[in-house]
Amino acid sequence: MFLEENQIIHHSHEDPSKYFGAVVPPIFQNSLFVYEKFEDIIDAFESENEKFIYARGQNPSTLILEKKLADLEHAESAKCFSSGMGAISATFMALLEMGSHVLFVNNVYGPAQTLVKFLSKFGVESSFCLDSDMCSVEFMIQANTKMIYFESPGTFIFKVLDIEKLVQIAKSRGILTVIDNSWATPLFLKPLDWGVDLTIHSASKYLGGHSDIVGGVVAGSREIIGKIFKDGYMQFGARFSQVESALLLRSLRTLPLRMKRHEKNVIQVAEFLGSHKLVKKVNFIGHYEGEEKKLVDKYFKGYSGLFSFELVTEEFEKIKIFINSLKIFQIGVSWGGFESLVMALNFGKTQRDHTNFQFPVGLIRLSIGHEEAAELIFDLNQALQRIEDGGE
Repeated sequence: MFLEENQIIHHSHEDPSKYFGAVVPPIFQNSLFVYEKFEDIIDAFESENEKFIYARGQNPSTLILEKKLADLEHAESAKCFSSGMGAISATFMALLEMGSHVLFVNNVYGPAQTLVKFLSKFGVESSFCLDSDMCSVEFMIQANTKMIYFESPGTFIFKVLDIEKLVQIAKSRGILTVIDNSWATPLFLKPLDWGVDLTIHSASKYLGGHSDIVGGVVAGSREIIGKIFKDGYMQFGARFSQVESALLLRSLRTLPLRMKRHEKNVIQVAEFLGSHKLVKKVNFIGHYEGEEKKLVDKYFKGYSGLFSFELVTEEFEKIKIFINSLKIFQIGVSWGGFESLVMALNFGKTQRDHTNFQFPVGLIRLSIGHEEAAELIFDLNQALQRIEDGGE
């Protein structure tokens, strides 16, 4: 497993002979690069995404990383950004225009939706399809739909989509497809193999894996990434620093090992919750049956550590007791790191997020880290018991 990926991670696009035999590529902590002849820098400007001129554009530390990430995604090219939103916003700004319509399919990252709503003042339209049925998706496509942006599995609910069918619908109408692939990583899902145009990652999640990097990645064809580089990256300056490039390169080397650990733990934790009397439902793709299981088996090579479950109670006080009673799970909004995290959308003040996006009121999201699965299960069990005990 991961034979191809390990070869890419450990050996591709690195040449120790260029760096005095250094087994790890050095950090090029400089802001500009000089040339011997004026005509040489003129030539460099013709391919600024590959040549080194000024560090707001490209630098060797980041270029090695981007080439590895492109190979992992089976893409021609990739570009790193200072955050996941940097990658998303650059993609939108480069590929959308006044009068464009974006169709969001499945539950997707909230700030991506917020950004397109913000862009409405510049004439960009958007709508949402939460139904995973492709007939519903096709029905909601408009004459001016330029992009379908989706997740599979989707945020918080983890519904899976038939990616191949979605792509067929989009391509028949000349619509770009963009997937946020942060959940699966390129190890467990390669969307471009199924015809998706662009894949986006929050590098802060599994790619980074240590909760010490904020970054984003977009990968796809050389032509589209070139346009994003020119019109979305260079114009808005969301550059990924050389130091963080080195940190992410370090993290990639352990990605297969870390994902195996996440997968091993999440299977055990999800199984425990699925049999607990205080749990109504577990949203874990490893438990899906019927048509959903067919989709999981078709597209995914494994499971990451993020999933959700519903408590039988919808009382905010009991939800709060459960979360506050956890000892190992920490309360936090991100995921994909070594630590286990818990988060809920019920803040006890408004149900807007639940009603608009079909999130159950008793929904709890867990990010399963690298602790021992038995310890995590014990922690969840004692917190669930506290609900029954009324917090005593």
